[in-house]
Amino acid sequence: MLNNAVVKKDNFLSSILNKSCYAIKGSIKKNFTFKNNSFYYLKMEASNKGQQRVFLKKKFELIEKNLIFFGKYKKKKSRNLEIVNVKRNQRKMKFSSDLFKFENSRFFNDRRIPKKTSINLKQKWLNNFFKRKRGDKLYVLKKNNEIVGYILMFIVKNLAIIDLINIKTNYRKKGFAKEIINEFFLNHSKIKYLQAGTQSKNKSAISFYKSIGLKLIKKLNVYHLHT
Repeated sequence: MLNNAVVKKDNFLSSILNKSCYAIKGSIKKNFTFKNNSFYYLKMEASNKGQQRVFLKKKFELIEKNLIFFGKYKKKKSRNLEIVNVKRNQRKMKFSSDLFKFENSRFFNDRRIPKKTSINLKQKWLNNFFKRKRGDKLYVLKKNNEIVGYILMFIVKNLAIIDLINIKTNYRKKGFAKEIINEFFLNHSKIKYLQAGTQSKNKSAISFYKSIGLKLIKKLNVYHLHT
């Protein structure tokens, strides 16, 4: 039986992995039984050692360590790049598959999930914006009529949360990610704060979030189980 936990089916992941997928929130008892031919995942405070031992005994695998950053964003003058505030009815947008290779993400780190499946997952993840199923705002950066970067945001009152952000490899370290974020805040003056997450081994992302004034506020461990 469950103890202070919620196990909720993830229909989106189920459609990608072709098996029942479930998100776990909270704690479980040691005698809880998981369904066969299924996928389970959870994010847990890194300090919760007791529950971590329970999940590891259930054969969950520690896939990644997440770092959550938060802070008040300070807007800067725009560089006048071609950054588009995408509307949901703008369906005819061509995104390169390179923009969905999140090599540090938990899906790419899971050896049981093929790399092509992980790329397809992120593509459909972004496409859910146009279906009104995920995200509140999408901004894209264009160079020579090519989409070279994007950011997908959730908005909660005066807080923006980065759901997805990526810049094509050849265009990185040019300040473009900062410009997309800055453009978002210039267009949404009532939003003051920014939250973002990344993996502990993603040193470039960590440096980037610190460079725009965000502070580390939380550490999470991410676990997967394939039954």
